Amino acid sequence: KGRIVICNKKALDFAGITSKEAEGIFFWDGPWWGDRERAMTVILNGIENGLKGKVTRSEARIFDSSGNPYYIDYSMSPITDKDGHVLYLISEGRDITDKINIEMEKQKLTDQLIHAQKMDALGQLAGGIAHDFNNMLTAISGSAEILASMNPEESQARRLCNNIIKSTQRA
Repeated sequence: KGRIVICNKKALDFAGITSKEAEGIFFWDGPWWGDRERAMTVILNGIENGLKGKVTRSEARIFDSSGNPYYIDYSMSPITDKDGHVLYLISEGRDITDKINIEMEKQKLTDQLIHAQKMDALGQLAGGIAHDFNNMLTAISGSAEILASMNPEESQARRLCNNIIKSTQRA
């Protein structure tokens, strides 16, 4: 029915409760669950499967008595009598916190690498555009210098060519 009948010392120490506090409470009401709604759904599903003789397995985030998060690989298995009738369901958890933390760190580093690659590609694109633009400015500037040299110093055409040359130098 989902009530704790007996709890091992490690689980009690982890939760910071006594066996008297644990016994009789609904398993999903234990102080260790991070998401009670999800825990209740998974546990009720485990009970249903366990009563059919099946094992249920899931991953869960739990908290110790200090509020520190842990990840467990959680399973619920039926204990049967000699005739195959389910007497109890036993819940077991294996600490996979290190594995999950490594996976999260790996994902974070992958995301950072992808971002760096995007920035590198953007930098290469900008550099290519700047190079092409500089080539065009060089052609404009060179043509303006030739055109300026073909006009008298005080002419309107020479002043306009000099404006083009100054603008291309700034650009």
